Amino acid sequence: MKNRELQKAEPFDLSRIHSLGDASRMLVRQYNFPHIISCDDDKFLVDDSDRLEARNGALTKMCFRKHMDTSTDSFDTHLEWFRHQNENKIIAFLINILEADESIQWTGFRVTATINARGWTIWGMQLFAKHPKSDTTVYSGEVAPNVLPDRRYPKLNFSK
Repeated sequence: MKNRELQKAEPFDLSRIHSLGDASRMLVRQYNFPHIISCDDDKFLVDDSDRLEARNGALTKMCFRKHMDTSTDSFDTHLEWFRHQNENKIIAFLINILEADESIQWTGFRVTATINARGWTIWGMQLFAKHPKSDTTVYSGEVAPNVLPDRRYPKLNFSK
């Protein structure tokens, strides 16, 4: 896995998350997440909401109730939770719902949204564990090398 480049996320744009939207791996939130994994000892885990729900719907519902303190068990109604919740709480949710190895010290995450052909939102969930001796660079927030430039605000060029 040495020097494995991960796909860049699209910048967040709420207007693109709806049944006729065109979001494709649009960043919802990231914290301590790499663009290039440069250490073989780093760990990376990924899955999508539709697969998780199909594989173990009961676990998915339990995770929403346990971590989000809600009876609503839909990803779509929890966009703001992912956008604003404490990073450690999101990591705990992702460890649980992804059935990640709890003995690993997970240090970062990324959550993305994609609108599929039927107009449903597919939530991409990724966990990352940076090894203590790793030199992998990680990023938090929306302006980072692992996020595409925002097409709503292209860089202005004032040179003649």
